[in-house]
Order: sequence, then structure tokens, then C-alpha cells
Amino acid sequence: MQFALLKGDEPGDYISHTVWQSREAFMTWAQSDAFRQAHSARPTEGLVIGHPRAAFYESVLVEGASSVARV
Repeated sequence: MQFALLKGDEPGDYISHTVWQSREAFMTWAQSDAFRQAHSARPTEGLVIGHPRAAFYESVLVEGASSVARV
């Protein structure tokens, strides 16, 4: 699993981006005690506007750092 918290240009504009081995692996985690514990605290005031929404995407192309041409 890989995690990144991305900050946009507008106040309160954040995206939590994770990469999982499979959707099943994510769903198993999302229904676990570890998930409930990780999401039990309220976010810092003013950090997040509104309730987070989940969106799912399937990879169609993956390139690693080793495949980037070096100049």
C-alpha cells in the first residue's frame, strides 16, 4: 500500500491518495478495526471542508521511478 496526502491550491482542498494491491485488499482494510481506529479522531479544524468522498480508479499504466529517463 502506498499513501500520499495531496494539497490543492484552495484552502481545505486535500486528496488522500492510496494505492492498494487490489480493491479487495482495500475493502478488507476499510472494514477492519485498524480502519476504525485510524479514522476515529476528528480532523483538525479548518483542515477538511465537508465529509470525504471515496472514488475508485483501476490502473491502466504504471511506471516506476526506475523507468524515468535520466538527463
